[in-house]
Amino acid sequence: MFVAKLLAVVVLSIPASAADSPFAGAWKLNLAKSTTSSWEVVRSRNQIFQVTLDGYRVTTGRASSTLYCDGQDRPRDTSSASLLVGAETMNVECVNAHVIKTTYKRMGKPVATVTRTLSPDGFTMTTVVNGFTAKGEKLHSVLVYERN
Repeated sequence: MFVAKLLAVVVLSIPASAADSPFAGAWKLNLAKSTTSSWEVVRSRNQIFQVTLDGYRVTTGRASSTLYCDGQDRPRDTSSASLLVGAETMNVECVNAHVIKTTYKRMGKPVATVTRTLSPDGFTMTTVVNGFTAKGEKLHSVLVYERN
């Protein structure tokens, strides 16, 4: 009986904590505040973050991917960054409530990182992309998104 009550409390608390995630919601790219070495990394000017039980579902334009916050290598998503760097796997670490770091790997070695950082007030998300494209070109982008 105790286990059933404990499980019910845990399950019922998930939506409440998920709704409180500062990443959850719609974000719009501010082109004037953004810089990039390759606009190929920007598939859409809008992103939607939805909280899942094990991370986030991110929709960018018509594409969606899941960011599993477990620090394990997983098959890469279909994001522009992933395709641009020729990644085979990706590893997502939710560092804290305001930072998500994704490392893209090719042949087991890191080739790029995408670090999303929220401002203290939660209204600005800065996405920094560093690494090398599949062609060996240096990649650096600072994309500034504002809560929509």
